Amino acid sequence: NIKHTMVWKSFLFFSIYYFSSINTKEVLDIDLSSFDTIDTDNDGKISQKEVTGSVASLPSCLRDLFVNSFHDHSVDVDDDDLLSQLEWYNFLAIRLGKLVSVSEVVDWVIYGVQKPIYASNFKKHSVSGLDFVDLVRNDGLLIEEELGVKNTIAKNQLRRQMILKLCTDAPEPEVPGELVVKKGLNSAIISWKSSKSIGSPIVCYQIQRADDSGPFQDLLHSELETIFIDKTVEHEHHYQYRVQAWSALGRSGWTPIISYFHDSPGSPSSISSSS
Repeated sequence: NIKHTMVWKSFLFFSIYYFSSINTKEVLDIDLSSFDTIDTDNDGKISQKEVTGSVASLPSCLRDLFVNSFHDHSVDVDDDDLLSQLEWYNFLAIRLGKLVSVSEVVDWVIYGVQKPIYASNFKKHSVSGLDFVDLVRNDGLLIEEELGVKNTIAKNQLRRQMILKLCTDAPEPEVPGELVVKKGLNSAIISWKSSKSIGSPIVCYQIQRADDSGPFQDLLHSELETIFIDKTVEHEHHYQYRVQAWSALGRSGWTPIISYFHDSPGSPSSISSSS
């Protein structure tokens, strides 16, 4: 993990120098509204003074994080005491991981925060993790007004998990272990070892199945049990299964795929694994 982080940071440093003379928004095709909110003089750079003046409406952990970023060479790579658009993007992207994309945030709302009723609103407004900074301001006012989360408890839960993702250095959950598929009575029994998670507990496992050569589709995503009985299998059909874990910090990787052939009654079923 340390080696991976060093390689990733080296790539980020190179990208900052390489794109220093290019319009960041056009190159990355991203919405940097949080940058624009802080860049009050619209000069394309964020100063310490601008950060200090804009953090009053933010949670204390984010205030400290943003102020301290100017003293971190991995953030202010050129040591000019200013943050460019790309430096700001990279600063947030390292903390957000996969949640920089809209599709990941939609899945995160469904599985990680367990609030599927609001997922369509996040998708409709193309919310990415880069919007979290603005959404957590003023006690989550925009979560209520722009995303339509009128329930105070739900709004506060979403806001807390956004803050957790931005402020914590804890990693996403580990991949669940030892996925196994066994033949049951007119069913397939899928089991696996629980995932480990630091900083936020596992909230559910997402199980997907592909029929014959079809695409993977969800079977289950709302339970903490590490066993699932698939009662919809049919004889003489090939299936593939995979499992991943979710916490408020995001998703784990998928387990290696298990291929399973559900044979006729009384015959041994064929099972194999692949990465």
